[in-house]
Amino acid sequence: MVHVLASTIIGLGRSGIAGAKILQKQGYAVTISDRGQSESLLKLKEQISDLNITVKLGDSFQPSPDIQLVVVSPGVPWDLSALVKAREMGIETIGELAWRELKDIPWVGITGTNGKTTVTSIAAAIFQAAGLDAPACGNIGLAACENETPAIRGFVPTRKNGISEIFMMGLNHDSGVSNLNSTTL
Repeated sequence: MVHVLASTIIGLGRSGIAGAKILQKQGYAVTISDRGQSESLLKLKEQISDLNITVKLGDSFQPSPDIQLVVVSPGVPWDLSALVKAREMGIETIGELAWRELKDIPWVGITGTNGKTTVTSIAAAIFQAAGLDAPACGNIGLAACENETPAIRGFVPTRKNGISEIFMMGLNHDSGVSNLNSTTL
């Protein structure tokens, strides 16, 4: 009998769908859980109906011992009681799947109350003008794990001028990110 790894993604949206596709390629059985039941969520569910991904709308996630991985989409509070319980149960709980998949590539996370989108756009433009592959993602552009980078496709990242790809992402909550440097503008 083959043991299939079980994963749950909290939040059906760009990030959730992109993450589900990656996890599925890695052999996970994927369930996406979302409390909402809006027309737009129903359309998203329909769009991915042929991908063999279980989608539960109107669902309040509850962790169980058979789940090995929980991925929390941007916008979902990190301190949600079910997520706290999942971590207490020893279930790997991560914020953005791309950080796990692209851990060897530098990231620039931009946080704050106002101006994240503007600063992310400016930072991406500066890095791109310097010749780096530096897509803006997360709150603008694609979901971070949607970027068609060599690393996401399963290859070693390319290097330009001796520097690997850099990703910019606006962050709305901690999600387990370590602060390497903090600058106030």
